[in-house]
Formats: sequence, structure tokens, C-alpha cells
Amino acid sequence: MRRGTNVSMDHRIKWTGLIVVGLAGLLQWSVLLDRLAEAIWGWYKFREYGGGGELTVSVTAQVQFFVGSTFLAMLALLLAKKGSDKQRDTLSRIASCVFVAVVAGMVLWGAVLTSPLTTWRPEN
Repeated sequence: MRRGTNVSMDHRIKWTGLIVVGLAGLLQWSVLLDRLAEAIWGWYKFREYGGGGELTVSVTAQVQFFVGSTFLAMLALLLAKKGSDKQRDTLSRIASCVFVAVVAGMVLWGAVLTSPLTTWRPEN
């Protein structure tokens, strides 16, 4: 196999992985911001009525979110670290940004889950 073909295939695989991870990170943030806006609006709307207006979440869904986000962050980190340190190309920098965005989303969502805006639904 020629070296040029192998490098090109590696570049395509990295781009494809980056696109998948980037879209998943974007989806994570869109859901996170939607839920956060819903929680803040519910709190604002019902704060004078003695409660209500919180997000109701289940433990299972939150475990799935954090496991999926951890997998996504690990994949982004793998894409960022692929190759030598001398070859820090644009793809590695973008993957690093996606990694930071996913981890920041996990931290923000963890803060929302520990705030008074969240009510935990018991599992059946």
C-alpha cells in the first residue's frame, strides 16, 4: 500500500470521527440549553406559588446522559491526541475544542442537577 493512500485514509477517518463527535456535542448542548431554559422559565413562572416549576428527572436518564457524554468526551480526546505532538493539525485543535465543550456541558448539567431547579423522579 502506498504511503500517500494511507495518510489520506487516516485523514478521512479522523474527519468522519470529528464530524460525528461534533454533531453529538452540538446535540448535547442543544438539549442541555433547552432543559436549562425550561427550568429557569418554570422557576420564574411559578416561584410565587409556593413551589413547582422544577425539572423532573429520572436517575436512569441521567446515568445514561453521563455515560454517553463520557464516551463522547473520550472519543474527542482520542481524536485530539491522534498523531504525534509535532503534527498538531487543525483537526486535533477542533477535536480538543469539542472535548472541552462536552466536558463543560457535563459540568453545567451536573450543576443544574444539584440545584433546587431539579426534582428527582423515583424509579419504579
